[in-house]
Amino acid sequence: MSIPFSNQALNGIYPLIDGVQALAMRCALTRDAKTQLDLQYYALEPGLSSRLLVLEIVKAANRGVRVRILLDDMDTLNFDQQISLLNTHPNIEVCVFNPVRQFRNNLFTRSLMFLWTLKTSHRRMHNKLWIADQTLGIIGGRNLADRYFNASETSNFSDLDVLLEGPIIAKMHSDFETYWHSEHTLPIHTFKPNPINYTVRNIKKLHAKIERSTRKFRFKNHPYLKALKESESCILENARQGMQWGHIQIETDPPSKIDNPPTHANISLKKCRDHSKLSLTPVFNQFVKIIRNTKEELILINPYFAPGEEFTALLESLCHKGCKIIIITNSLEGNDVPIINAHYDIYRNRLLDAGVSIHELRAKPLLSKNTPIWHKPIFRWKRSRIALHSKAMISDGRCCFVGSMNLDPRSILWNTETGAFIHQTDIAQQLRTLALSALDTRYCYKLIRNAENQINWITSVSKRRQGKRHFQLTVLHSEPGNWLRKLQKMLGRFLPERYL
Repeated sequence: MSIPFSNQALNGIYPLIDGVQALAMRCALTRDAKTQLDLQYYALEPGLSSRLLVLEIVKAANRGVRVRILLDDMDTLNFDQQISLLNTHPNIEVCVFNPVRQFRNNLFTRSLMFLWTLKTSHRRMHNKLWIADQTLGIIGGRNLADRYFNASETSNFSDLDVLLEGPIIAKMHSDFETYWHSEHTLPIHTFKPNPINYTVRNIKKLHAKIERSTRKFRFKNHPYLKALKESESCILENARQGMQWGHIQIETDPPSKIDNPPTHANISLKKCRDHSKLSLTPVFNQFVKIIRNTKEELILINPYFAPGEEFTALLESLCHKGCKIIIITNSLEGNDVPIINAHYDIYRNRLLDAGVSIHELRAKPLLSKNTPIWHKPIFRWKRSRIALHSKAMISDGRCCFVGSMNLDPRSILWNTETGAFIHQTDIAQQLRTLALSALDTRYCYKLIRNAENQINWITSVSKRRQGKRHFQLTVLHSEPGNWLRKLQKMLGRFLPERYL
């Protein structure tokens, strides 16, 4: 039974919009931790940001902080030894969710075992949580890797998560405990039949290695580390002072979701008579409930958009009732998973015909040189590519969602997800302003129908006149994206939508 919002305690909310700020906040929470850190992530990838986070985690463990790290097993190939090294610290425990349990030491045997157990092995834990001392927590779309924190020189994600404080942290912690003690969660040392006997000396070597590599970057005046240092200054204190207070509802799919086949062949809004099945998708259920109650304006921000027949029909019906709908998603040229665009096309055409405003993020948006790029909601530096990874929704400018759930069958039918439903007008308006600023044709393609009823992409190009830079609108008659991406999109049409 849900508690009426009027009877619930208020919680603090602080959006983490740019990647540098998001990494600085995680570093600050780790540095400030006194007793416990709980981390739950789909992916932890090697890179500068990961080295910085591991360095802070080891320092916290050395101070006596208990650290628990729960990772999905999908991206841990070739990292068992490194993860095991962390796990040998007396104050650090590392577990993996739904792991390949045998022959996992090389790609070939691991792939064979993955295929052998495909019925459950393709179902992943996509949740993202960071909880410090059971008092502060981060929830949203970011994994732990350079491209989620604007630290990659080749490709970065435009992503979003929120810092939370208050009674809602108890719910986040409870959800973490459910996964930590799940039958699908196993300690990493389970998979090392002849574990290396790491000692305190090995931990110190790891610490020193990370320090040396980080110092090397600092010595070179790496622009990212300079920006990170600026962002770290008083970030936790400033965030707590700048928090907006309101009602929050955290929903999390249970770990048992991966044991149960989907009730329907594709994404469905039909009510299931079996309440045990309905309880497997609480994030999507609440998401749909809020959308159904939207009257005036709905903004959907999602990187992988293949919402299915019934969800598309719901959006069409809202449009026909006079509700303004804006969708921001990835363009084919920017999507890191181009194959999803094969099925996205079907729904894109229908939604355009219904009057939905659709905008696709450019792979290389035009950014002004006069604005500090580190504080842009859409960021790239040098010649890095950009792709959307934020999962958000704003309903009537009063309620919003920030979480890990994509609007595709993979998230809704197969993987586990989590998210925060925030009932706070100021936060909703802040995210709405952010979303509307991204609609600029320097950042996104605006899709329209031409006189022949074909889709055109309106964008901006940079021109120089009399030594000054100007932006000029132009119309593209074919979908932006190279031949390889278009080939992947074509091949995607032969794959069942429900498995994407």
